[in-house]
Amino acid sequence: GQRHADEKQQLFEHKLFHALDSVDEYVWVYGERPSWFGTPRVPRWAATSVKTIKNRAGQLRLESRAEDAGLISQVRDRIAFRDAELAGMTPAERTMPRVRKRRATIQRLHVDVPAPQLDGKLDDPAWEQASILQDFQPLMYFVRDRCAVETVCRVTWDDRFLYLAFECLEPRISELVSFPDADRRGNRTTLVLSSSADAQSFIRIDVPLVGDPARLTRNLLGQSWTHDSASGSQLARAHHTTDKSWNAEWRVDWAMLGGVPEPGESRRATVTRVRSPWAEHDSWAPQIDPNLIDDKLLGTWIFQP
Repeated sequence: GQRHADEKQQLFEHKLFHALDSVDEYVWVYGERPSWFGTPRVPRWAATSVKTIKNRAGQLRLESRAEDAGLISQVRDRIAFRDAELAGMTPAERTMPRVRKRRATIQRLHVDVPAPQLDGKLDDPAWEQASILQDFQPLMYFVRDRCAVETVCRVTWDDRFLYLAFECLEPRISELVSFPDADRRGNRTTLVLSSSADAQSFIRIDVPLVGDPARLTRNLLGQSWTHDSASGSQLARAHHTTDKSWNAEWRVDWAMLGGVPEPGESRRATVTRVRSPWAEHDSWAPQIDPNLIDDKLLGTWIFQP
């Protein structure tokens, strides 16, 4: 509504002011929804806000400010530290983001615990003993430092299936459930998993909130996924909506994922959630490209013996 639009404008102006006050020459302003053709996707107030804030920041350039010797010293120290750190890296290391590598032990489904019934309600005993994956982060492509919403994924396995349960918290759930299917389809959960421990090939499973799942495959360092229309529809899944979230439960046959892992085997993996139409894509393990092709940044799953 109007309140939300006003808050967005205030946040934009606040960030633009401090950006202009911090740089020597110029500030790049860009959106997350590029439009190469047709009408640009720019808020109506954007041009006016830029002019207003540019004038306000320009006045600061004309004022005399005391030199902050302590701050200058800190900045120079950090620059020297950065230069020394980069000097000790190989060219390949310099191109990789320095992010925390994610690891998780995937708990095996206990023989006395029944497999989860797929209804999207997440109340099965199997999920109580499953591994919990949380602290998702936005894809670095979006240039954000935190998620707007929380996502939790539970994972367990046996000799036949991999089981996943996603709880996707949604503060605007009342709006989401009122959208037509075509709009809700943009919300989805995704698994990326190497087909073996050597991580030379990968399988990706996309499960939209509305519509059929998709299975895709790709080799190491490949730039595109190959769509496998035949097996994607074989995935068992269910969704359920509450007053605060939408949930997804999956049951994936290991035949779709390269075969059953050996007890103690590790595979590279991540799980992600796309939120639409609010343009958010969050991942358990760091990723940059929205196509999820950053193999070296994938996390590690160790399958419990």
